[in-house]
Amino acid sequence: MKTGHRVISVPTGRFDGRSYILLDETKRAVVVDPDINANEILRVLQAEEAKTEYILLTHGHYDHMSSSDIIREKTGAKAAIHRLDIPALSDPRLNMSGQFDQTQIRGRQVDVVLEEGSIITAGDIEIKVFHTPGHTPGSCCFLAGGGLFTGDTLFRGSYGTTAFPGGDTGALMLSAARLLSLDKSLCVYPGHGGPTTIAGSAR
Repeated sequence: MKTGHRVISVPTGRFDGRSYILLDETKRAVVVDPDINANEILRVLQAEEAKTEYILLTHGHYDHMSSSDIIREKTGAKAAIHRLDIPALSDPRLNMSGQFDQTQIRGRQVDVVLEEGSIITAGDIEIKVFHTPGHTPGSCCFLAGGGLFTGDTLFRGSYGTTAFPGGDTGALMLSAARLLSLDKSLCVYPGHGGPTTIAGSAR
């Protein structure tokens, strides 16, 4: 990670999930994939005296965006997702809350529409968006400093599933090949499980 930047991992409490908070030296913050654990995310942001500017969603599944509206309301941050996953923010079938959660997720808000190559800046944090379809049509990975936030596209030694609505195995393999061509020492922060590297993600 770039000097002066910190990544704080916040366990979500299910599926070994992870939300992340990226901070620069001036306390500007970006939250990646806020799941149900809104209170813990907000506690960390308050403890860090963070100025939260963006909420970045790697994709539209409920376990990566359930508390995005709460974080958005409490911090004034802008929520961002790829345009192809916007429908999932309001559709329990697409966001999988209809299958896995007792509370169906609908109507989550978005302020910024992401595309391949989009650049998001917060303080001196610069984040480059990689559109990496396969797990969902709009799945993205976020490159910031020396870290890559991969959502459910790339894990330690494995890839994401394509068994859910919109999944595409061919697209996922192309996305994974693209990511695995990056610097092998690049730190990977997946949406589930602990951190690894590009080298550690290869099977």
